[in-house]
Amino acid sequence: MDQSNTTQTFPNGQALVASDESKNLPTDVQRRGILVVDDEPAIREILQRYLQCQGFHVWTAANGEEALDHCCDHSDEIAVILLDVRMPGLDGPHTFDGIRKLNANIPVCFMTGDPGNYEPADLLRRGARHLFDKPFQMDEIVRVVSDLAKQPLALPQGN
Repeated sequence: MDQSNTTQTFPNGQALVASDESKNLPTDVQRRGILVVDDEPAIREILQRYLQCQGFHVWTAANGEEALDHCCDHSDEIAVILLDVRMPGLDGPHTFDGIRKLNANIPVCFMTGDPGNYEPADLLRRGARHLFDKPFQMDEIVRVVSDLAKQPLALPQGN
């Protein structure tokens, strides 16, 4: 089967590659929420739109503080968090530490075009479930997020 791809390039030079072939997720996976955390509005928007088209409910956060607020408000609904590594203020790894204090069971995947002072292997050793390199392959994101979202919902610690 011939599959075509769509590439979205952003002003900062980053690109997202998406397959035009849609995927139908099982109903139980569609009800799961994904939190997308990235300081780049274009990245948040395209991930939100693409994941919503795949049937996910999507929240977005522009920084670590917003991400922690969403985790407090929706911890019983969030199945997976996509978390940028380098952001102003509370960066990805420090946000990850805060998320772990709120709910150690929510799967977190880091995203980065440049990990800065962080080594990719160290990010995974922290407990991240996956590291996505920018530019993204959207089919890979949907595959990984779908697999993680099929796992039982993560309940906050103490429940």
